[in-house]
Amino acid sequence: MSPKPLQDQADRDAITGALDDTLVVEAAAGTGKTTELVSRIVRILATGRARVDNIVAVTFTEKAAGELKLRLREALDDVRAEASGGERDALNEALRSLEEAHVSTIHGFCAELLRERPVEARIDPLFTVLTEAQAERLFDHGFSGWIQQQLQDPPEGVRRALRRSIWQGFGEAREDTPIDRLRRAAWELTQWRDFTAPWTRNPFDRIGAIDALIDELHAFAALTERPSYARDTDSSITMPLHAGQQRCCQMLAPLGIELSQVMLPAKPVTSATSSARSRIEISSPVPRLTGSRPS
Repeated sequence: MSPKPLQDQADRDAITGALDDTLVVEAAAGTGKTTELVSRIVRILATGRARVDNIVAVTFTEKAAGELKLRLREALDDVRAEASGGERDALNEALRSLEEAHVSTIHGFCAELLRERPVEARIDPLFTVLTEAQAERLFDHGFSGWIQQQLQDPPEGVRRALRRSIWQGFGEAREDTPIDRLRRAAWELTQWRDFTAPWTRNPFDRIGAIDALIDELHAFAALTERPSYARDTDSSITMPLHAGQQRCCQMLAPLGIELSQVMLPAKPVTSATSSARSRIEISSPVPRLTGSRPS
């Protein structure tokens, strides 16, 4: 009984057989993209459409590039054993010159091109490509100098980033400090350094958002000012409390503030003459927030 053909068999056949066409293949991990790529390269070499030194295959990591070259060697050896005539001669030549193939990472291939044309690129021909660890150390050195300069007279953006409090928790694990968050944001920004177009900054009414937030906080605190009736219990006021809390979280999110930073948990208050009821107590940051606005 012959195996059932794959659902995308026609696409796989096109990858292997349509050697004169330009193809773009999109597929999830583990679906056989590398296998089909190797098969296509072998067919191109076997039919004499190109030599090894005319082919470029790039990947993201050194490990993936090494595996790709190894699989290409194995595939060439397997196909050569069954080939004959001109195809066998072409495959033999490909195996002999396989080390000349441009199978490397993207940055490795770019470095190879620059070393071939250092004068045209106006760079030192003895340049080296930094490893990720070296790049991070160089970045940390530059960031440390930058943040020291900013702290002498910090602009409003840096001030806001430094004002954002952090929750250290009760365990040994430490969350990022404001400086750590700035460093991470700056490192991510370096990944976009080749995009020279200006950044888009959507308008945001920060003062208006803060005013709306303050109104929500007051409304939230007023939800438990008095019970709904004489024998009201905690469960009967849970729904409005959660609704107010959810709304406050939505308002606080754009400002980088968590509800736990401005509010204390509910505490039951008992009395000899009245039934137990819940009360939300507003912590000290709220009066400071309502009493002044950011510059």
